[in-house]
Amino acid sequence: MRVAARIAAAWLAVLALLAAPSSALALTFFGFNDDWAPQTVKRSVALSRKFRANSERMIVYWGSVEPRKNRFDWYGLDVGYQTMLQQHVRPLFDVVSAPKWAVARGCRPLYKCQQTASHDHDYRVFLAALTKRYPHAAGIEVGQEPNLTNWSVHPDPRRYSQILRSAWTAVKNANRHMTVVLGSTCCTYAFSHGNIGAGVFLAQLYRYGIKGHYNAIGFHVYPGGPISRVASDILSEVSIMRAIRNANHDGSPFWITETGFPSQGFGRYGAGRNTESTQAQRELTAYRTLIHMRDVVAVYFYRLIDPRHPIAFANFQLGMGFYKANYHPKQAARALIHARTGH
Repeated sequence: MRVAARIAAAWLAVLALLAAPSSALALTFFGFNDDWAPQTVKRSVALSRKFRANSERMIVYWGSVEPRKNRFDWYGLDVGYQTMLQQHVRPLFDVVSAPKWAVARGCRPLYKCQQTASHDHDYRVFLAALTKRYPHAAGIEVGQEPNLTNWSVHPDPRRYSQILRSAWTAVKNANRHMTVVLGSTCCTYAFSHGNIGAGVFLAQLYRYGIKGHYNAIGFHVYPGGPISRVASDILSEVSIMRAIRNANHDGSPFWITETGFPSQGFGRYGAGRNTESTQAQRELTAYRTLIHMRDVVAVYFYRLIDPRHPIAFANFQLGMGFYKANYHPKQAARALIHARTGH
């Protein structure tokens, strides 16, 4: 009964937030992460529009688009880009994973490999082509969680600072109005197994001279505790990053390019069993907390739809969607649509 009472109290707090005046219009961009596969992107974007999404985050695998030097395959990005624009949505392109011909010999697994310094020119050529081809994109994000071994074989703030400066030069020379987002770090508490905490990583980036080479700071926030701590954990995580930013006299806004919660399984950090109900409560609390931060101007939830082929996903990513794989809405979808639209 005590557990049930705590859940009920947390849910009442969420309802109070729902009743409060929304500052959602302060957000420049709101949307989702998803696969955005050519065969399903039209339906997926239409679902996101129910939330009044105006942007979606698309991962761009450089190695897939340019598997051989100067040989480009833009098909998937073209379909996604055109489909989104037709529905009044602008994609944020997150560029990751260099092609095999541009990485150090023996780098494995390939998706974690960045180009060697000798191929930074090729990287700039690719980013310039991407920027020119998609002029109405919301922005270009430079990498994904560069502080974690999930996306980098050996997280290295010095090397990432070089990659970021190369990206800034390429994007701005191609389109000076295009927004450049510093690749989203994740989790200020990530200090094991070769990871570097997000705050420490950002502080080191400043020492390597990144200031002035981006328009916004990307950040991922994934609270793993009980419902009662979601808001305070988000406030704490963003506050740590804000303090480091402010200490370096930087006024750049934050783009929260990933946040979200599962609807099944057990919490990774001892939060108990996840259900559709607890997911809805957490998603709403995260949304209400983030939109009231004046320096957070973009929020992208992970993810819109549960994966259609779950065998390719880690267990903790299953059930993260607002919709099931069959497009059936979960409680979280209905609740967030109401929060966003009043309907």
